[in-house]
Amino acid sequence: MRRVLSLRPKHQASQLEDKLRERGYEVVSVAAIEIVPPTDWAPMDAILSQVHQFDWVVFTSRNGVDAIVPRIADVSQLRNVAAIGPATRQALAEAGVETTFMPSVYTTKQMAVEFPPDSGRVLMIRAQGASEVLDLALLSHGHEVVRLDAYTSRPINQRAIRKAMNEGIDAVALTSASIVASFASAAESTGHRAEIFCIGPETFRACKQAGIEVTATAELHTAQGLAEAMEKHDKTRETTPSE
Repeated sequence: MRRVLSLRPKHQASQLEDKLRERGYEVVSVAAIEIVPPTDWAPMDAILSQVHQFDWVVFTSRNGVDAIVPRIADVSQLRNVAAIGPATRQALAEAGVETTFMPSVYTTKQMAVEFPPDSGRVLMIRAQGASEVLDLALLSHGHEVVRLDAYTSRPINQRAIRKAMNEGIDAVALTSASIVASFASAAESTGHRAEIFCIGPETFRACKQAGIEVTATAELHTAQGLAEAMEKHDKTRETTPSE
């Protein structure tokens, strides 16, 4: 049985790990990052109190939904809501918020391409340090963009990641740039090599920047898509004659 290292935060881990176990993988779960709220909410709460003045509110992660939506006094004031993908849309639905727009491919790049063209005020919910590519793209299309850095992440469990790698891991599932950074820092000194699977292009780029060779990237940028990419790779290897 192949051993897969899952590095998602605890509150998100089951989305991926259940899909992996369904496919017969042994999952080793170590949270590589933790989500950290802002030290001062006052400036953000002042903006959120005026959320009805925005034509769009854009969420690019479930973490952003978890951080921001509970701080909105009346979610019915949200006029139009954009979600980066199904997990974010599900988090919004659980909070009683209907998603107006979701891109056909679950990346910020595609969201920028497909975002409704009518100009307006956009409240952008991001992680601190996240790329400004989407912000700049919407600005270039005539939108007024106000950005809220609703959370940040920091690496944790470095020793546990090293221990797991040294004990033997066949594959690693990577689902965000911040997880890539934490994994790269922890695993660098182990000398153990495993196949690397990425959930999407942004995670792939983070791997390349960290010098990590990627085995495969999911075609569908979701937890299910990542599990399917791993399964597809393994089945292809099993049916390919060895030299």
